[in-house]
Amino acid sequence: MISKKPEKDFSIKSCDIKEAGEIYKTHMEADFPRDELKPFSAIREMMEAGKYLVFGAYEGDALTGYAYIAIMEKNGIQISLLDYFAVVRGKRGRGTGTFFLKKLFGKLD
Repeated sequence: MISKKPEKDFSIKSCDIKEAGEIYKTHMEADFPRDELKPFSAIREMMEAGKYLVFGAYEGDALTGYAYIAIMEKNGIQISLLDYFAVVRGKRGRGTGTFFLKKLFGKLD
């Protein structure tokens, strides 16, 4: 059961390479097993090529979650692959991830 709904000031922001790197070092290295994590240099290269997007979910100024998305094209159709997705420690178990995914899908349309 969800104990608390996300706050009303919840927003999703597209992250630049610097912000993506900070999230990677601060959260991803702890949230994912090392052998499942791409090196940040590979993520940076894909972002520079326009083939990777990073979004942060925020309540006010505080990061509550993040999504790293690979963008591909096949047969003229753009495909978005949710590569990494997590809610930051201390914000889990209250519906933030579900709320974030719903808002994120709206941004990718």
